[in-house]
Formats: sequence, C-alpha cells, structure tokens
Amino acid sequence: MPSRATRGLAWLPAVLVATVTGVLAGLAFWVFLPEATEGRERALAQAAQKALAGQADRQGLQGIAGASHSVSAAEQFCRQVSGVPLAQADCRLGRPLRAGYEDLGSGRQGAIPNASVADAAALAQAQAWLARKSQAYAAVRDALTEELKETENSWLWAGIEQRLSRLLAVSQAPKTSYSEVFEALLSAEGMRYDSSSGLFYSQRWDIARLLEQPHEVRARAERLTFLLQWLPAGVGLTVATLVLVFLLLLGGVAGFITAVVSSIGALGLLVVADASLRFGQGSPVYLLNPFSYALERQLQVFAGVLLLPIGGLLAARLWGHRLGPVLQVMRRWQGLVVVISLIATTALYGLLGPAAGSEALKLSVCLFAGLTTAGYARQTFLARKVLPDLFSLRSLGASLAELFSSASESSARAAIHASLFRAYLGLLILGLGTMASAALIFSDFGGTLVSAVVFTALIFILFGLRLALVFLTVGGLTAGLALLTDKVQGRVQLMLDPMTASVSDFARLVKFSEAAQPLGFGLGSVRWCSFEGACLPIQALSDYFPVLLSGALGFYGALAVFFILVALYIGLMARAVLGLASGLGAISVVYASAFFLLLAALSQTVITYFGNWRLAPLTGLGLPLMSMGWSSLLAVVLGLSLLAVALRITPSAEGLRRV
Repeated sequence: MPSRATRGLAWLPAVLVATVTGVLAGLAFWVFLPEATEGRERALAQAAQKALAGQADRQGLQGIAGASHSVSAAEQFCRQVSGVPLAQADCRLGRPLRAGYEDLGSGRQGAIPNASVADAAALAQAQAWLARKSQAYAAVRDALTEELKETENSWLWAGIEQRLSRLLAVSQAPKTSYSEVFEALLSAEGMRYDSSSGLFYSQRWDIARLLEQPHEVRARAERLTFLLQWLPAGVGLTVATLVLVFLLLLGGVAGFITAVVSSIGALGLLVVADASLRFGQGSPVYLLNPFSYALERQLQVFAGVLLLPIGGLLAARLWGHRLGPVLQVMRRWQGLVVVISLIATTALYGLLGPAAGSEALKLSVCLFAGLTTAGYARQTFLARKVLPDLFSLRSLGASLAELFSSASESSARAAIHASLFRAYLGLLILGLGTMASAALIFSDFGGTLVSAVVFTALIFILFGLRLALVFLTVGGLTAGLALLTDKVQGRVQLMLDPMTASVSDFARLVKFSEAAQPLGFGLGSVRWCSFEGACLPIQALSDYFPVLLSGALGFYGALAVFFILVALYIGLMARAVLGLASGLGAISVVYASAFFLLLAALSQTVITYFGNWRLAPLTGLGLPLMSMGWSSLLAVVLGLSLLAVALRITPSAEGLRRV
C-alpha cells in the first residue's frame, strides 16, 4: 500500500499543471483587459450629481400635472389629450384608436385632435415641463465641462448639447403640434413608444437616466471598475480549480479539454469586458454604455453554469450508485417525461419569450433523442443487420398495409415496425409539432433549426440514411415555404445584399470587418463605433459574435476559433459514442443525451458562423461558450457535465476509477 507521502506526491503534478494554467489565464486577462480608467459613466454621474444637488434642480425632474417616476410625462400627456386610457389610445396621434377622420380637428397633420381649452392647457403644461427638464440638462452640461477636461471626451458634451437644443426648440416654440411635443417628451425622458402594443419602454443607456438615477449610474460604474480590477485573478483561480478537478477525477485528457473550454469561454469574456467599458465611445447616441451591465451579468451566468460540471462530478462521487435506478425509471416512463418536457417548452415560449423557449426546446429534444437512442438504437441496429431493407420506404409501406389488413398473422418485419411505432412514433410527432409551432407561431427559426439537426441525427441512428434523407427532404420543403414569409425574405435579402437591405445592421458589420483586417483591432481594443459615430448593433454580443472575433483577431483568427470549436465538439461526441456503444445499460442514457447536447452545440456553432459569414440567413442564435446569456452556455456545459459524469461512473479499460 502506498504511503501517505506517496499519495500526496501523486497530487503534485496535477496541482502544478492547474496552477500554471490558471496563472497563464490570469496573465492573459491582465494583458488584454482594457483599463478601468477609460470608463465614462463615473464622470457623467458625478457631473449629474453635482448639477442636481440643489432643490431647484430636483424640481425639474417632476412630471407634468404631478406625474411620478412610475408614470412618464409622455404617457400622461397622451392620456390627457386623447381622453381615453393608454390601451385605447394611439399616442403617436394623441387620439382614441377608433376615432374617425371627423375627430382630427383641423385635419392638419400632427394637429391636436379636438382642439380645446383643456388640450391647449395640456400642451402649455408639457412645454413648461420641457423647459424645466432643459434646465436640468443644461446644468449637467455645465458640470460636465469641469469633470471632463480631455479633448477626446468632447463628444459627451456635444451629445448633451444636441439633446438640449432639441428640447429648447420645442419648449420655446410659440406654436407647435401634438406630435412634436410628444416626441420631445419621449426624448427628454429617454423613453420609447411601441405603437403596435401601446407600451412605453425606458432605454437604460439614454442620458435621461443621469437625471433620474445618478447614484445608480455611479454605483454601476464603480462595480464595473472593481470587477475589471479583480477579473484577472478571478479568472485565473477559476480556471485553475476547474482544471485541477478534472485532472484528478478524469485524467490528463479531461484536464486538457477543460483548459481548452475555459480558454474559449475566457476569450468571449474578454470581448464582453471590452464592450462593457468602451462600447459607444465617440458616439453621441450612446453617452451611457448600453453594455455597462454586461460583464456583471455574464459573470453571474458563468458562475451559475460552471457549477454544473463540478456539481455533477460531486454528485457522481456521492450518489453515482443510485443513478442507474433513476435512469431506468426515466426510460420506463419515457413518454411521460418527454410529453411534460415539450409542454413545459411551449409554456416557456408563451410566458418568458423566444429565448427561454428556444433553450427549453433544444434541451427537450436532446433528452427525447437520448432516451430513444439508449432504448432502441441497439435493437434497430441488430434488426437492420438481419433485414437490410427493414426501413426502406417499400418495406414500411408493406408493413403498414399488413398491419391494417385483416390477416391473422403478421410478418417479422411488420412486427418490428409495429413495436417501434408504438414505442415512439407518437412522441416523434409531438416533438415535430412543437418544433413547427416554435417556428410558425413564435418565429424561432434558430432553435427550430438546431432541433431539426438533432432529430435528423436521431432518425439516421435509428432508421438509417434513407429515412434521414426523406426527413431532410420534408425539412427542405418546409424551409421553402418559410421563404415565402416576410421575415425570412428580409433575412435572405440581408444575406445577399447587406449594403442595400432595409435593416442596416449587417452593413455596419461589413464595414467593421473590413476596417479590422487583416489582423484585427486586437483584444481590448475593438473599435465599437466608427469615427463618424455609427456603432455596431446592440445584438453584437449575442447574434454577431463571430464578426466581433473577426474584428478582434482578424478573419484568420476567427476562422481558427471556428475550427477549434468544431474539433472540440466532434472529439467529445466521438467519446460519447464510444461510451454508448459499450452497452452499459442505464448509463447509456447519459452518454446519448451528452452526445445530442454536444451535437446541438456543434450545429449552433456552424449555423451562427455561416450566418455571420453570409453563407446562410441569420437565425438569431448566439455562439456557444462565447456569446452573452444562458443560451450560449447551458446546453454545451450540460453536455460536457453529463459526459464527465458518465466517464466518472463508468468502469472502462482506460483506467477510469469506479466511484
């Protein structure tokens, strides 16, 4: 038996490797992370606090006719003029939704309908409110002149001056229209009005937040400074801990894969950190950074998601012997599990929106595919060995005719088909129905496409190439029908001719990529806005992350990341297939589910890159492991966690220890 000293020395190589990996990750962050002194929110908040310190300036923040912060001045102005609740009013015109042409007063475009003494009083009251608000903006502008003395920050002063000029023009005009006053109220409060829903939204990056919440803006800037200062140490410690855990529990290959995955995630985090500090620099539109909260939010997501593999390995060590009975129950009640998952997916689409629903759809489809593959893949493989044409279209047609005939006995082929149909045909139809509703009702083409890839792989594994091709043909016809919709046609136009498309997002992305070549701007130095003040789309950190990689690393750097991700997923999927082929009973469910989750991550990576390269229409999908939000991390990390748990529990010839 080895001595205690010998067992302690066995830990030493793993500790050294993990320490070196963590130090390198921390140093990389320290070198490439932008300096927190570049932030502008703190200076803006200090100027706003100084300007609004007096009671007279605070009074400039009160709404018209006693409006509070919960009801905006624009909302109350619309309610006063239209004379109906907001749900029944068209606030762009200031009249009830069902008002006829005879209610338009003078008929002049933009005129206040039903012009009366009350309407004139509301108009005068709104102009007086705008005048008081203008005084508050002027005070912030004057205080900002003292806070920001550097000439490169003159655009901040110019942005506030531009807002102030518009407000003064409306508030001092002797004669103005309802629509002009309404738009000025929206601008003064940093609000946006959605005519289709009748709702008002507050834009968190608008400079109006300086007048309402200067303390919150400053606190957010200070939190960001703190995070940027300690982020290198935090990343280094986290990477070292993850690598050490996987080295000790699963060996050197697992430790190497963990280091690669951590490096990819850290690269995405560097881009998010750069955006949280420097996005909008030089643009009068984004005086406050819309991504100043992004780093804090993404770190919370990373912390939550990284608990999955560690928690899974810990659970495998403590309760691994109980996993078999649980998985057997899931296989026995497979239909109920899948039905509940798909119903929950539909509910999430309706309650929380397409992002949550899309992620639930992917997870549900992968769970269904894992349970079905573990339960029936071996049987169908052996059946195809005995009957090579078992799943040909002619064979399936003959079996269906035989099953519905009055014959007292059926052939072996028909009996196999009937058994498989009873097993999961209903669930397959239910899953396809959920995907169809996701695409047609909720317009989630990205999640539907990834789920379709998983379903195609499942059909190929169970039934072979011919039925998989039939499914692909049906999917292609469905995609052709989708091309008839305006939304898909717009995305196709955006792909083919981005410079003349009605949406300018891709035109800015193309210009950004061209300016970054050949080597990119460099990590921590991404040029988020042009010299003319035009910035990248707000969706850049989610939908357009490959373009950001091209801007930071150059085209070949982004291409290298693509091939690393593809090789990583294919290698992990191959390891899951080996575990599934070993026929280890209930644990095969874990291997199969891990395989399909990693397949979903692989297909999402390819789809996102191809959309950003304009080789396919955009789908709204983020880049796994790198884009902002849960949807870019949950499926892939869950797949990695399941694979790690399966390897930890499974005794194999590779020397992996039994729990």
